[in-house]
This record gives sequence, C-alpha cells and structure tokens, in this order.
Amino acid sequence: GRYQVTDRAGDGGMGVVFRAHDRRLDREVALKMIRPYLLLEPEIVEQFLNEARAMAQLRHPNVVEVYDFGEHERLPYFVMRHVDGPDLHTWVGRQPLPLPIDVALGILGQVCEGVAAIHDAGAVHRDIKPENMLVDANFRVVVTDFGLARAVDDVDGSPGGVSGGTAGYMAPEQARGDEAAVPVSLTTRADVYA
Repeated sequence: GRYQVTDRAGDGGMGVVFRAHDRRLDREVALKMIRPYLLLEPEIVEQFLNEARAMAQLRHPNVVEVYDFGEHERLPYFVMRHVDGPDLHTWVGRQPLPLPIDVALGILGQVCEGVAAIHDAGAVHRDIKPENMLVDANFRVVVTDFGLARAVDDVDGSPGGVSGGTAGYMAPEQARGDEAAVPVSLTTRADVYA
C-alpha cells in the first residue's frame, strides 16, 4: 500500500523495474521486483537480496541509492532512487557522434567516481556496461544494477565468485573462467577493465 506502481521502467534477467510513487514520502521511486518464477531458485532469491544489501551500503551521487525493501505477495522487492533518464547506451545513441571530448570525459569521470565508491565500500560490481548506467536531465551519470555484485572478500573463484557479467565488457580472466588465479586484491580490476 505504500508504493503505487505507475509504469514499467525496465526489464532485467532477474527482475522487473517499475516507476512508482511513494505515498508516505510523496516522491517518485524505482521499484525492482524479482520475477515470480525465480522464487523456485533459492540462490537467485539470495542474489537478488544481496543486490539490495550491496546497494543499500552506498551513498554517492554516482551510485543509485536504495531506500527500502520488502515483500509483496511473497515476491521480494527493493525501492531505489528514481533516476529520470535513459540508460547510457540509449543516451549516447541519441547524441550526434562522435561525442565531444569534454562530454565523453564527463561521462567517464562520473562512472569512475561511482565505481570507485563501490570499491571503497568493499564490493565489486561485476557487470559494468552502458546499460547499467543512467543519465539524468542534469547530465549526472549513475551506476545501477548490482545483480552480480559481491563483497571483494567473497570473490574467490568459487561459484558466485567474480565470474559473471556481459561478454562484451568482461575482463579476459572472467571470460576464460580462471578467476581463481586472480588475487582477491585485484578483483576490482575487472570493473575497471569493463
């Protein structure tokens, strides 16, 4: 009853994101809900909840902020700051190309700030790509979608370790599946590579 869904904002492999209105605080939010068929996969449900926990630890202007989490009819969800704008891939596709160097550097600088904040919090994102960045009307770039995020000290090459991500952005050690050979101290470099 607190959140009134107003529109569907996006789809991912693990969940659906809706635009919603927070009636209690009178603000627009993004609400991510797990796909119903995934309730049968306890590891996926735990991964979804880990995404909410990882995002809830971060407070940075270039990282989407989690406000709340809960369940609706047994489906876990979490509530994030609503970023009114397209993902970076879509945004760039709407611009005259090539992008001016100051615009490109402005984007890259903000992405780096967001990724650095994630690493400073002791996590690795594991799926850095333009589709996981949002650009608002004020040209603020925000890192989102922590579905594959892990704590750096949880990344050990075992199932659920550093592997995962999108093929075109994966570091070579991720693509080869030899993350076990990568020291924990270097796992954040896969995000930097992406």
